[in-house]
Formats: sequence, C-alpha cells, structure tokens
Amino acid sequence: NHPRFVRKGNDLYANVRISLKEALLGYTKQISHLDGHIVQIEYKGVTQPNFVRTIQGEGMPIYNGNGYGDQIILIKPFIPDTIDAEITECILRSKSK
Repeated sequence: NHPRFVRKGNDLYANVRISLKEALLGYTKQISHLDGHIVQIEYKGVTQPNFVRTIQGEGMPIYNGNGYGDQIILIKPFIPDTIDAEITECILRSKSK
C-alpha cells in the first residue's frame, strides 16, 4: 500500500489536487514518483473535474517484458465554498477572451 499511488497491473494511479485558479488558467505540477524521480505534468486552459492524464512509460516495470506501464493521473480541482477577488478576476478575464 502507498499513500499516493495505487497499482493496477503495470499501471500506477494517482489523484492530483489543483486549485480553482489552476483549473481555470492552467497548471504545471511536479509529482514525486515511487523511486523519487520527478514527473512533470502541465496543461494550458480550463481543466474539468476528474480530467484524466496518462503518462506513458511512467508506471511499473512489465514483468517478463520490455518497458513500463503507464501512470494514470486523475486531476481533482479544489472548489472553494466562497470565491475571493483573485478568482473572480480570473473568471472575468477568461470570459473576455
């Protein structure tokens, strides 16, 4: 068992939280892998809740085979109870584009 990753076959699954601002404007995130190396994900634009990112070759080693499984990342935006001025400005800016 691992606090961040769940293994399914050769694939690794993880949830990644992003802020509402990141969900609206895009994000760059660094995820520490099981062995300590950093996997970077980024997205420009609006991210819907439960958006799934697949990073090929970042899963577990394939037994009796070549290569690695995939890393499957479920993006979970944090939706606050209230919206502050910064978020309101981001929303208004995105509507004017």
